[in-house]
Amino acid sequence: MVQRNIAPPSLPGLLHIVAEFEDSTFDRIATEISKPTSTTLTDEQFVRLSRETNVDEDDLRLFISFVTFLYEQTEGIEAGQLEDALLQFFEDAVGDDLQSKVQFLAKNISSLLSYREAFDAAEKRLRLTRGFLPFVLSSSSFVDLRPDFERGEDGKVRRVVSDPVKIVQLLIKTNSKRESESEITLQLDLPAVKQLQETLAEIVDKIEILEEWR
Repeated sequence: MVQRNIAPPSLPGLLHIVAEFEDSTFDRIATEISKPTSTTLTDEQFVRLSRETNVDEDDLRLFISFVTFLYEQTEGIEAGQLEDALLQFFEDAVGDDLQSKVQFLAKNISSLLSYREAFDAAEKRLRLTRGFLPFVLSSSSFVDLRPDFERGEDGKVRRVVSDPVKIVQLLIKTNSKRESESEITLQLDLPAVKQLQETLAEIVDKIEILEEWR
């Protein structure tokens, strides 16, 4: 079973992890976040990045989230002053055991923050994608067989079960802050599932046509 971090470490704890990164790891991360998706990496990207850098996937996810946080917090700092600002920040954040690594951390992390243009473009595209309506974050399903109990002439349930009804419960989670819209549960039978499948397949076709047209 894969071991997962139950909760993110403290900032010193995260910096302890990052301090063990190789220079090549920072180079590989820089390549990834310079892409149009910037720090919004897919699961596949994280898996590949973990395999190629030999860094735990959860640690990479935490670090990329930290880089995103730093992008937002350092927006007003000029590029020439960024490394010094990070150096001061890390010196105050870590204990004596990591002080020898703060220069290494400030240098490599400030280099990642130079991809602000890619980050800003990705954030803009994300806002355009999400819009103002609830955006689907995840979904899960539960398939159930519901028994159809037969009744006798006296109206009492007999110990006979007819062909069970096949039903699907579909749970959709969204990013809405409204409790009523954060989780939506739908109930479908097989014809409804097939109809939904056809609709989604048609949507994919339309998107692919637009991709070719562009």
